[in-house]
Amino acid sequence: MRLLDLYLGRTILNQVLLVMSVLAGIFMFVTFVDQISYLGTGRYGLWDAMWFVLLSTPRIIYEVFPMAVLLGAILGLSLLALGSELIVMRSSGISISQITAAALKLGVVLAVLALVIGEFVAPRNETMAQRVRAAALESSIERKGNFGLWMRDKNMYVNIGEVLPDLTLQDVRIFEFDGDCTANLRLYGCYFFVKNWHVSWHACSCNNKLICLELPPSHHRPHLIISDTLACLCVTKNT
Repeated sequence: MRLLDLYLGRTILNQVLLVMSVLAGIFMFVTFVDQISYLGTGRYGLWDAMWFVLLSTPRIIYEVFPMAVLLGAILGLSLLALGSELIVMRSSGISISQITAAALKLGVVLAVLALVIGEFVAPRNETMAQRVRAAALESSIERKGNFGLWMRDKNMYVNIGEVLPDLTLQDVRIFEFDGDCTANLRLYGCYFFVKNWHVSWHACSCNNKLICLELPPSHHRPHLIISDTLACLCVTKNT
């Protein structure tokens, strides 16, 4: 049985790697094409786009992993059936349950590998990819530490104190620097980057100015704007 497990596992694994290489290659190419439109923006060049795609590879592999394993297993078993090897196994006294168990052993190993990639490798690389891309585009700068998440939009700085498990943003502060004058606004609201929006206003004062969020249609990212009205903007998801 050990020899059978190794043979079946090697055959299926070869097909899984083949399918995963094709699917990952396609998704990496699509990601690269999507980055072409940003070339020339800020310091974002061809090397930055390639580096972004390379750092995004673990996330892409994790996304195509289930499909690649399924198609690879089907192709591997079909290849064995095409060469009548399954018939030889059955005629030698090996049951269908034993063949299935041999294939499932490889499945357990691949599941553990997918868990490691999805929980440890992909999140870290994806964070690095987004930071490298943002730095090259010169559109935002973020720093993660004990003081929350910092982002920059031209002369405005946004500080997010806490992100809850349901993606609610809490303790949000926005700073706008205009020469010697600094506008400081503390938002006690939250918002979601989703298609449906609900906007509510609350009275407050901020040096006669307010930095709030301009909500575009659909699910595009909100824009930061400055308003002379004394109000705070809180955006929440429609229920």
